[in-house]
Amino acid sequence: MKETILIKKTGELLIDAGIINSNQVLVALWEQQNYPELRIGEILAYHGWINQKTADFFGEKIKRYLFKSLPGKTLEDYLLEAGLLHEEQIEEIRFEKTTKPSSFASIALEKGYIKPQTVAFFKTYLTPL
Repeated sequence: MKETILIKKTGELLIDAGIINSNQVLVALWEQQNYPELRIGEILAYHGWINQKTADFFGEKIKRYLFKSLPGKTLEDYLLEAGLLHEEQIEEIRFEKTTKPSSFASIALEKGYIKPQTVAFFKTYLTPL
């Protein structure tokens, strides 16, 4: 499973994670023909569809993490690093976890901070949840 992610391009990974849709990738690829010096993540960020931190994570960092054991790295660590959650949101979720027996992912989903597809992506490829 992890081997297939290595051959996927940034746009495909972002779609798989539920962060952008295929139409957004098509627009970015079309624009990239006119601006070949720009990476697809930069174009997506320029449009405001993702932030640059997310573009960098999915374009550069994610593949380094796939086969490298990172003890103690949690879902919230990855979501923060990918720019999908802010520190304030993570603290809010952690606080709420102290008052109810839900998982971090469940609370983040309940609050609408992330999509189920995004959680599934990170669980499949990066975290030993």
